[in-house]
Amino acid sequence: MGFKDKMHVKINWDLIIKFGLLLIVVVVATFLIPREKSQYYKYQIGEITRSAVIAPYDYDILKPEDVIEAEKREALQRVPFVFNHNADAETRSLQDIEQFFRMTSALQLRYQSLVKSREERNYYRYNITRFQEQNKKVRSDSTAFHQLVLQFKQDYNIDVLNDVFKGLYDPAAGHLPDPEMLKSQYQQIIKQIFNKGIVDIPQNDIVSVQVAISLSGEEIYRRTDEVFDRDKALDFLSRNLKSNGEDFSFDIKQILFQLSRIFIRPNLIYDKERTERRQEDAISRIPIVDGKVLKNEKIVDANTRVTPLIYRKIYSLNVAESRKNLNAFGKRYFMMITGDLVIMGLLYALFVLFMIHFRKEIFSDRKKLFLIIINQLIVISIGYLISTLNNAAFMAVPITLLAMITSIFFDERAAIFSTVPVILMLSYIFGNTFYFTVVHLLPALISTISIKKLRSRDQIFQPLIWIFLSYTIGLISLELVSFTSVAELTRNILYACINTVGSVLAAYGLVSVFERILNITTDMTLLELTDLNKPLLKELAMKAPGTFNHSVMVGTLVDTTAEAIGANNLLARVGAYYHDIGKTAKSSYFAENQQEENRLEKLKPHMAAKVVINHVRTGIELAERYNLPKVVTDFIPMHHGTQIVKYFYHKALEQAEDPTDVKENDFRYTGPKPNTKETALVMIAESCEAAIKALDKPTDTDIENRINMIIKSRMDEGQLSECPLTFNDISVIKESLLRLFKSMYHHRPEYPGQKTQTTNKS
Repeated sequence: MGFKDKMHVKINWDLIIKFGLLLIVVVVATFLIPREKSQYYKYQIGEITRSAVIAPYDYDILKPEDVIEAEKREALQRVPFVFNHNADAETRSLQDIEQFFRMTSALQLRYQSLVKSREERNYYRYNITRFQEQNKKVRSDSTAFHQLVLQFKQDYNIDVLNDVFKGLYDPAAGHLPDPEMLKSQYQQIIKQIFNKGIVDIPQNDIVSVQVAISLSGEEIYRRTDEVFDRDKALDFLSRNLKSNGEDFSFDIKQILFQLSRIFIRPNLIYDKERTERRQEDAISRIPIVDGKVLKNEKIVDANTRVTPLIYRKIYSLNVAESRKNLNAFGKRYFMMITGDLVIMGLLYALFVLFMIHFRKEIFSDRKKLFLIIINQLIVISIGYLISTLNNAAFMAVPITLLAMITSIFFDERAAIFSTVPVILMLSYIFGNTFYFTVVHLLPALISTISIKKLRSRDQIFQPLIWIFLSYTIGLISLELVSFTSVAELTRNILYACINTVGSVLAAYGLVSVFERILNITTDMTLLELTDLNKPLLKELAMKAPGTFNHSVMVGTLVDTTAEAIGANNLLARVGAYYHDIGKTAKSSYFAENQQEENRLEKLKPHMAAKVVINHVRTGIELAERYNLPKVVTDFIPMHHGTQIVKYFYHKALEQAEDPTDVKENDFRYTGPKPNTKETALVMIAESCEAAIKALDKPTDTDIENRINMIIKSRMDEGQLSECPLTFNDISVIKESLLRLFKSMYHHRPEYPGQKTQTTNKS
């Protein structure tokens, strides 16, 4: 082949796209492998090792997590929390106290003046002139008093008219205190509190034994329990309120306690940045290793119980290996990626080879192949997400979702070979090949088998119990081997339950979505089309009742026969129901709908043939208008194939002056020929039904001869040349149709007197 010839070689883009889609699955699965989670040895304390473990290189033994956490807590206790001293807080509080008690003295004077002026007004109540003068004095003193009350409210948010604070100015409320003396004693207690220090965070939040107080560029240290937070300061004040060594009265204590909520302010401000920096430095100094394992050192022998020390050595090896893989670069990284890519490719080759050699009809259809691939990618992606969030929750990976969807759209073998490679690929991603495979393999197979014969949408929920039971069996079996805790087993069973319910519900929803997006028809859609109340079938029954009865009869015939030859009996029955819907347009021109006269006989042969042939085109238009699936629409042209309308063709030859003017193509259906077992079966069954129905009291021999004649005619004309029917299938079809027609047209015995009664009635 020369260069020019090579240039004209057609590139098979369809094949390139298909293998590109398949390669995407392998590449995605490869790059979803978490490099930092590679674990070669997975043992727990108390388990028995299955083989000896030898150190492949030198590595450090990590301390247990609880030990490291305890050392962190100890380190944090040794790092003092840092606080900056705020001298202004004490100064402002003392100034506010000074101002408050000055106002209290004024309040006492104002109140006493108001009380006195009220008494004098009452005294002069019978002297109008003096009473009016005193009344003005009362209003003036009242105004001055309430202005002071308002100032307390504005400055300190205190209502001195409240019973709690009346003891400050009203002698009737109790012994009236001396504001100066009360202020002096109160300030002494406040100074004691400020001297100890008031922090601005809860004392319980301070984990260190000491606190560092930054004062004038230097740090002084105090024990944490020596300083106060605000609540502790208030508690200290309430226990130390005394006057000359004696406790204040309850009312005064209550007043001062309420005032302290206003005047006690933190004077030690937490320096979070400096504290956390020192804490991080202290934690970074904690050694996380307490030993070393040398290369080729035996970590543990085979058949040995794993002790806490051995567990730490194995755990440390896994951590070292994970870091090594995570930090790999250059040649090592390239080798790791290449190795993982080859492994994933070999696992996925199970699916690819099966599709190429045993399911060519799926592999040749890009939409069907894409459907499987997109579901594989969905499951692999969900598996990776679960492995990232919680590697132990491998039970939650919806493997059965892929198995059920593939089984619903195609068959159980395609589902198994689509699912098993994904199980193996995900088990490699999870780093737990044996456990993952064992747990998910049986449920995947069970879901495929249990959903094999789907004849209603409710049936999709039937696998629930079987899938969940298979998961439970697998988990209990692994529990007997690994001796995990009951809590872990329960948690895994819960994950399995969530997985099962979620997968079934998702399958239910995704099937409908994929049907519409990819225009692929499942048995669930076909089952809906068998409803004789569908608008198209109701229209057929009303406008062409004879054709409707003929279609239903053909549907009954092909339902049983299709199952006998391994065809899809549901598809064949639906195709039979809709194969003659085109006759609704001119139903009266077809014999099965006529009462007396044959309207076609009044037309010229060419026109009559055109009316008959046009029912196919009309049927296809109706199918498109009512959105029938393509697999159902195919029955409309294929049930006639490329046959000739022989009756009108021969009639045209008889009437023609020159027979050469009559062209066969004017009397031939446009086709195509049947290309599936189901369409071929409808072609045979509907011709047999029409032919046998035309016989008057057919015998078993007549029925058999008509069936043989029609099948032979279709084969001689080459109408069955493009469908996958075998000679054995033809033989089974003959036997099945013969049995069915015999049961339909068998002669009933005449009962005594029946003939006489019939004669009399006529």
